[in-house]
Amino acid sequence: MKGKEFIDLSKLRGMGQGIILSLLLAIIARELTHFSFFSMMGPMIIAILLGMLWRSLFGVEASAGVGISFTSKYLLRAGIILLGFTINLHELFAAGPLVFTLALVAVVLGFTAVGLFGKWLRVDPTLGLLVASGTAICGAAAIAAVSAPAKAKHDESAISIAVIALLGTVFAIIDTLLYSVFPISAAHYGLFTGSSLHEIAHVVAAATPAGDKGMEMALLVKMSRVLLLIPVVLLVGIWKGKKEKENVVSDKKLPIPWFIFGFLLVSLLNSGEIVSESWTQHFVSAAYLLMTMAMAAMGLSVKWEVIRQKGGRLLLAGLSGSVILAVVMFFLSDVVLR
Repeated sequence: MKGKEFIDLSKLRGMGQGIILSLLLAIIARELTHFSFFSMMGPMIIAILLGMLWRSLFGVEASAGVGISFTSKYLLRAGIILLGFTINLHELFAAGPLVFTLALVAVVLGFTAVGLFGKWLRVDPTLGLLVASGTAICGAAAIAAVSAPAKAKHDESAISIAVIALLGTVFAIIDTLLYSVFPISAAHYGLFTGSSLHEIAHVVAAATPAGDKGMEMALLVKMSRVLLLIPVVLLVGIWKGKKEKENVVSDKKLPIPWFIFGFLLVSLLNSGEIVSESWTQHFVSAAYLLMTMAMAAMGLSVKWEVIRQKGGRLLLAGLSGSVILAVVMFFLSDVVLR
C-alpha cells in the first residue's frame, strides 16, 4: 500500500512539475510580446519556441512528462473551448454572405494549395495536413486543434507550428510594406490580411496601419475563418476514423474531437450575450493562457532531429501554398468590395 501511495505521489509531483514549467514558459512568452518584434509572433508561437529551447539547453526530467502531456492535451482542449468567447455569430452574419464566402474560399484554397504542394514535394501526409490547417484557418490554434483527430505526434505538431510561425511573420511584414507602397483602400487591405494571414496576431499586427476600418474588416474575415475550424476538425476526425477502419475492422468508434462542440456551445453563449463582457474578457484571457501553456508543453516534447529531417520540404510546401493564398485573396478582396 505504501508503495502504491509513493507511486501516486511521484506522479502527482511530476504532474506539478510539467504544468508549472509550462506555465512559467507561457508567462515569459506573454511578457515578450510587449516587445515590437515578438508582438507580431504572438505568445503561442513564442511559447513553443521557448519550450524547444528549454529542452535543448536544460533537458526535461522524465517525471515531468506526465504534466507536460496533460498540459499539451487536456489544457489545450480547455483553451480551445474557451476560445469560443472570441466568436460573435451576430457580427459575422451582419457582415454579410460575401465576407463569409471570402473566408470559406480562403480556407478551401489554403488546404488545397498546401496539400497539393505537399503531395508534390512528398511531405508526410500528417505534416502536410497540419500546415494546411495553420495556413487556411488560424495558425497554431488550428494546428493544435487538428492534431487531436489527426493523431499527430508532438514533434509533428511542433514542427508545423514552427513553420507557420516563420511564414506568418514574414508575410505580415510583407503585407505591411505592401500597404505603404500600393494605393489600396483600408477596407480592401483589411479583407486581404484577414483572409490570407495565418495567426490572429499576424492579422492584428499587419492590419494596424489601416486604422479602425481596416482592422474591423480584417478581424471579421479572420473570425469567420476561425469559426470554420469546427467543421474542419470534425471532418478530419471522420476521415481519420474511416481510414483506420480500413485496417481495423472491429473499431466502430470514430475519433470525433468532442471538445469542438464545446467551442461551438461557448460561441453560442457569447453570441447570446449570456455572459457579461467583463467575464468574457477573463475567459478569453484564460483561453490564450491555457493554449500558450499547451504550446510550451509541445515545445518541451520536441526532438530537434525530427525538425532537421522533415523541416525543409514542409517549409517549401507551406511557403508555396501561402503565396498562392495571398495572391488570390488580394484580388478576391477587391472583387468583394465592388
